[in-house]
Amino acid sequence: MEFLSHSLAKLSPPLLFLSLFLSRVYTSTATASYEICSKAAASSCPPFTSFSYPFALSSTNGCGHPAFQIDCTNGHSKLTIGTQKYRVLSTPTPRSLSVIYDDLFESLCSSKSFILNLTSSPFWLPLGVKKNLSLPGCEILSPKNLPCDFCNVVVEWPMASLPGGLDLMDHGFELDFNGTDLRFRECIECMKGNGMCGFNDTDALLPFLCYHARGPPSPVVQAVVHSPPSQHLNHRHVPWSTGFIAFVIGACLMIGAMLAVSMVIGFCKIQPRIVNPYDSSTTDKPLPNCKEAPSNDPSSSFTYGELEKATNHFDEKEMVGSGGYGCVYRGILGQGHVVAVKRLLSHHPDTPRLFRNEINIMSKLSHPNLLSLLGHCEDQKGLLLVYEYVSNGTLSGHLHGPLRGAHLNWKARLNIAEQTACALEYLHTQFIVHRDVKSVNILLEANLSVKVADMGLSRDMVERTHITTSPLGTPGYVDPEYYRTYRLTQASDVYSFGVVLMELVTGMKALEARGGENGEVSLATLAVTKIQSGRIVEMVDPMLASAQGVEAVCELGFACLASAREDRPTMRELRQHLGHIKGELI
Repeated sequence: MEFLSHSLAKLSPPLLFLSLFLSRVYTSTATASYEICSKAAASSCPPFTSFSYPFALSSTNGCGHPAFQIDCTNGHSKLTIGTQKYRVLSTPTPRSLSVIYDDLFESLCSSKSFILNLTSSPFWLPLGVKKNLSLPGCEILSPKNLPCDFCNVVVEWPMASLPGGLDLMDHGFELDFNGTDLRFRECIECMKGNGMCGFNDTDALLPFLCYHARGPPSPVVQAVVHSPPSQHLNHRHVPWSTGFIAFVIGACLMIGAMLAVSMVIGFCKIQPRIVNPYDSSTTDKPLPNCKEAPSNDPSSSFTYGELEKATNHFDEKEMVGSGGYGCVYRGILGQGHVVAVKRLLSHHPDTPRLFRNEINIMSKLSHPNLLSLLGHCEDQKGLLLVYEYVSNGTLSGHLHGPLRGAHLNWKARLNIAEQTACALEYLHTQFIVHRDVKSVNILLEANLSVKVADMGLSRDMVERTHITTSPLGTPGYVDPEYYRTYRLTQASDVYSFGVVLMELVTGMKALEARGGENGEVSLATLAVTKIQSGRIVEMVDPMLASAQGVEAVCELGFACLASAREDRPTMRELRQHLGHIKGELI
C-alpha cells in the first residue's frame, strides 16, 4: 500500500483525480468478477462436480483459462477446440479429458466430416495413440439397429486400441493438456493469496488476472518496496499494485500521447529537414566490412587480422572444439568481449557452401536456446564465423567426458531435454531442419541452460514437406529412414533428438564400443530392444536409479525412434510432454 501511495503522491492533481476515478471503476469490476468466479466454481455440470483451474463456465466471462471454457448445455459439458465442439465424458486424470465430437454424439446421421485438429491448442494426444484412424467402413463396429448408415460418416477417431460395438461412443477418446505453462504457474501464486484465477483477452499486457475479494485484478508479481536510506523495509509481496499502476499510467499516457501528437504535428510544419550524415542517400562512404555483406545478412563483419589477434593466431591452446568442417577457438576481442571463432577448413570442397548456408539461416533466427551468430569474415586467408561464447562445454562432455556426472542430476537433465526440444520446435516452426542434432552440438552455459549450435548442415524447407538429398549427419544419430529413402523431413530431427534423450537417461554414447566381432553398437537399437522387452531399467544411468519420470522419458525416446517417420511425435508434442513430466517433479 505504501508503494501505491508513494506513486500516486507524485501525480499532478488532475491526473490524481483521474487515477482515483479509474480505480473506482477498476475495483468494482474486480470485486464483481471475484464473486462471479467464486459462485461459478461451486457449480456443477457433468462430469464436473465443481470447477477448478483451468476449467470454468464460459457464461462467466473472464474466469479460468481461455482455452478451457466449458459450455454447460442441457446438463452436458462442451469444450471448443478450434472450430469443433467436443462433449466432455470424463476426466481420467487431473491433466486429461475423455471427449467425443459433440455433433456426432447428437446425431449419428450427420453427413459432416470430423477431422481432429489440435493446432494452436494446449491439447495433444497421448503417446501410442494413432492420429488418423478413420471409420468410413465401420468394419470394427458390430451390426446394430442404427437409424442411418453411420459408416458413411468420415471420422478421425484417435484410439490406442479398437473396442468393438459402439464402445467408441461410450468412451470417446483421450486428450492430454499442458499444466505447466505460465498461466498455470501464475495461478498457483494467485491461489496462495486466496485469489481467483482469470484472464483478460482485451488487454495483451494483462493476459492473466488474479481476482481478489477486495481490490483490483492484476498479474501476480513480487514487488520490492524501496525505502529511504534511513529506514529498513523487508521485501513485501504486493499482489496487485503493479497491475493497478500500469492501468493508471496507461490511461495517463494515452492523454499525454494525444497532446504530444498535436505538438509534433505543429513542430514538423515549421522545422527544416535535418539530414542524417549516415543516410545512404546522402553519402557514398563505404562501410568497414571484411567483405560487403549481402542484403539478407544482418550479422556484423570482422577483419581476418582482428580475429587472428583475438585467438592468439589460432593458438591450439585456445581451441575449444573441432569437427569435420573446422575448429573452434576461444577469442578475446579488443573490448575484452569473449567470443567463439570457428575456422572452417579451407581445403574442404563443401566449406564455402556451408559457410554461406549457416549465415543465411542464422540471419533469420532468434531464440534463447539457439547459439547466436555475432558475425563473420570472408577473406582469402580463410572463412571465419563468430559466435557467442558458451563456457561450460557440451552435453556430450558432461555425459561422457571428464565432466561426467558433475551437476547433471535428473532435474538438470530434464531441463536440458526440454530446452533442446524448445529450440528444435522453434526451428521447425521456421521450416528449418537442423540435420545434425547430437549431444556435441548442445552447449551448456554456467547455469546449465542450453544453446543448440552448428547450423551448417541445416536446410530451409519453406513450402516443402521434405527434401531429397544425400544423407548427412553423425553416425548413431541419423534417421535410418532418411538413409534409406534420401528424404529429409522434420521427423529426421525427432529421431536424432530421441537418441539424445536416451543419452540423457542412460549416460551412454550414441555409438558404444563393444569388444569382439560386434565392434560398435547403436544406442538407439539397444534402447528399442530393451524397451520392447521391458528391460530398460538395465540401461538407466545408476545416478538416476530412483529418479521420478525416467520411464516416461524412455517412452518418449522410444516414440522418437519409431522406424516409420509418421509414427514419431512432433517436437511440439515432445516439448509439451517433457514440460508435463518436469511439472510432476515440482
